[in-house]
Amino acid sequence: MTSRPVPAAVLSTLLAACGPSGSAASPAPATASAQDPAMIDLVRDLAQFVTRSARSVDELTAHLGTPQPSDDPAVHIAPSEPRLRAVRIARYPDGSPFTIALELAHPLAIADLKAAFGAYQTQERSEPGMPWPLLFHAAVRGAAARVSLLVDVAGPLAQLDHRDASTITLRIDPPSP
Repeated sequence: MTSRPVPAAVLSTLLAACGPSGSAASPAPATASAQDPAMIDLVRDLAQFVTRSARSVDELTAHLGTPQPSDDPAVHIAPSEPRLRAVRIARYPDGSPFTIALELAHPLAIADLKAAFGAYQTQERSEPGMPWPLLFHAAVRGAAARVSLLVDVAGPLAQLDHRDASTITLRIDPPSP
């Protein structure tokens, strides 16, 4: 294979893309644009619904949409809310609701979640390169339960506040003593 000279226009384009370090410019981090506050309201309203009084899986299913056939023990729901793509409810061993996983129609900025629900705790990743699990511990508290929010966010640890999430899981814990 013979090498040919690189045209100046191509060379200048490559150099501009590489920047001063000589490495290829990395794409801009995935950031959520200004979010519709209705997405935060959706998460907050559901958490408040769960914490106000004890809710059964059937009550939550009716509140969220229509149950769908599934081969696993979780309840899969076609949501009636257009801001959601899918909902999945997992149960505690006693049959009460444990988690509600919301697949959002539009991603929600981590910064918006932080502004609405307070600081998060970064959990250990299951392996390098996997998304970072974030926990908004006891984000909503009520007489019947506490709800913590869990989200998985890909990217460098220092940039998590500038990322977004398409799935949010509400973990339902017993109320504080």
